[in-house]
Amino acid sequence: MIFDEMHEYMGHMMDWVTPNGALIFLGVISFIAIVVILLLVLNRHTNPEESIESTIDVITPSVRQEEFKPSEITNYCPECGSKLDDRSSKFCSLCGIRL
Repeated sequence: MIFDEMHEYMGHMMDWVTPNGALIFLGVISFIAIVVILLLVLNRHTNPEESIESTIDVITPSVRQEEFKPSEITNYCPECGSKLDDRSSKFCSLCGIRL
């Protein structure tokens, strides 16, 4: 190379013994370490078996509850849902439908 003739006493410009070569070697090792760490962190949840196990909760059978029975009997219009005050009425006071 051109610089070999100018710096014969320093050796080759990209030799591993020179400070430039050592810095390049350190940079390459650092880059590889960062890439490996990123791949490990990003791929830790891509294993399908592990992701299924971590997302599935144990399903416990629920106890069958009895049907709700109100203590006070109230009538509601089946059409509009308004409360019927007079239980003996034949028509809804709000919408007028026959009960």
